[in-house]
This record gives sequence, C-alpha cells and structure tokens, in this order.
Amino acid sequence: MDHGDTTHGETIVSFYWSILYNHLCATLGRTNALLRPYEPLVLIALTLSGIFSVNLLLALIDRLHSPGNWKILLFRFITALPRMRSIKAQKLREVKKSIFESVHGKHPQLPYRQALPLKSMSADAIKSTARQLSSSSAVDWKSGRMSGTVYPANEELSHLLIQMQELYLWTNPLHTDAFPSVRRMEAEVVRMCLTMFHGDENSCGTMSSGGTESIMLACLAYRNRARKMGIHEPDMVIPESAHTAFDKAGSVMNIRVIRVPLDPVTFKVNLKAFKAAITNRTCMLVASAPQFPHGIIDPILEIAEVRSLAGR
Repeated sequence: MDHGDTTHGETIVSFYWSILYNHLCATLGRTNALLRPYEPLVLIALTLSGIFSVNLLLALIDRLHSPGNWKILLFRFITALPRMRSIKAQKLREVKKSIFESVHGKHPQLPYRQALPLKSMSADAIKSTARQLSSSSAVDWKSGRMSGTVYPANEELSHLLIQMQELYLWTNPLHTDAFPSVRRMEAEVVRMCLTMFHGDENSCGTMSSGGTESIMLACLAYRNRARKMGIHEPDMVIPESAHTAFDKAGSVMNIRVIRVPLDPVTFKVNLKAFKAAITNRTCMLVASAPQFPHGIIDPILEIAEVRSLAGR
C-alpha cells in the first residue's frame, strides 16, 4: 500500500468518525433537553432504580434458568388455584397420618413420650422398651437386603464393634489433646483412604459423620475456593444419578446445581452434555464411582480431562 492509499483510508475513517461524532452530540443535546425539566436528585433516583430493576430482572431470569426452578414455580401456581387447594390439603392430611402411623410403628400401645418422665425407669424397663421398639422394624435388615442402609457382617465383627464402642464410648473427638488415641486413629483412616486413591504427601482429608456431611464438606471447600477466585454465585455440574446430598449442599451454600442427563444405554453421564453445561462460574465437576442408583462408574478420566481444559 502506497502513501496515497494510506491518506485516502485515513480520510474515509475521519469522515465517518465526524458523522458519528455529530450524531452523538445531537443525541446528547436532545437527551439533555428532554431531562432539563427534572431535578438532578430525581434523575439520580431514577437511574439507581433502573439499575436495581435490571439487576433484579437478571437475577430472576437466572433463577428461572436453573433446572427445576420453573417446575417449582409452576407447581406452586397450580396448587394455589381454588380447586387444587382442597386436593392439596387432603393429600397433606394423608401424609401427616402416614407419618404418625410410621412413628408409632407396630406398637401403638406404647406411650408416645413428649416430655421427660417424672420418675426414672429401671435398667430392665429401659431394655424391655428398647426391645419392643426394635421389633417394630418394617424390613428384615439382617438379611443384607437393604442396600445403602445397613451392612451386617457376622457375629464376630459385631462383638468386636461392641467391645470398641464400650472402650471409646466416653471419648470426645473434639478435644484431641485429651484423647490423642482417637486423633491418631482418625489420621490413620484418612491416610488409608488417601493411599487408596494414590494421594501424595500434600493430599489431606478429614473425618465426617456420614456420606451427606462428606459431600457437603467437599462442596464447602470448592465454594470457598470459588470465592477466592471472585466467583460469588458459583455452580456445580453433576450427573442426574449423583447423590442427592449435592442438592442439599447447593441449597445451603448458594451453589447452583446443574444436573446433566445420562446416556440411555450405559447410564453413565452424557459427556457431551456435561461439557456443554460448564460455565465460567463452574466451581466443581462431579462424577460417581460408583453412582448411587445402579452402581455404574462414570467416565472419571474423561471428566478429569474436561476439567483440565477448563483451566481450573
């Protein structure tokens, strides 16, 4: 390109820039003339109100966009209709009755205690009441057919567990200085689990009271990490088959839960849909090994590669 072409190009840019500038000045003049009758304080108030309204609308759209939220709103609207209110009330009465019957179990003749007794009970009376209540179980869990609930082994193990319970009944893991043996055993169990998953010397863990708390603690760690990165309304991407505790954690910790459908043949998470669900606010990716409903293992390595590509 020679000097003449360059000059010609600059002239064209200058020409269109002058048109744009004149148009902006004219628009600004008309806007000022339109707003001149109003007090500055009124204009400031209207501006702030507009910003607030837009942010509120965007937040509402974001909530409706969350999977399941629009279904909840639709359900609430339908059940608020006059005809549906009576049906809803009837169903609630049936549920309350069912809960009451399940609480009393097979022994409705036993008193339902709602306050501390005025007189103490003997040890034999307490044992007798406990045996009666124990016999009211609706399922024979000792047969080993309650997956995810009870895992009975054998009498020898049961006897050992009773002995350990008796030995450590009055220890308090919160006070590790008073009960160092409990701290040591917890640390050993954590390290065993880390070794199982090839954790190095920098890996760590903690002891929880059960599966739900373990999941919530993991979500808490990722939520806090997201906040350090400036993400204050994060989301997590999880398969439809993931444990329901992730929904609990999302509700408690203000993490948007994005559930991804499964492959209809393998029942593993749909990897393509999983990748598409990741946003710039995603703080954690979830996979199951195995997942709760069917015992199927999600494609862990492929999901790990997705995480690497995401750069977080």
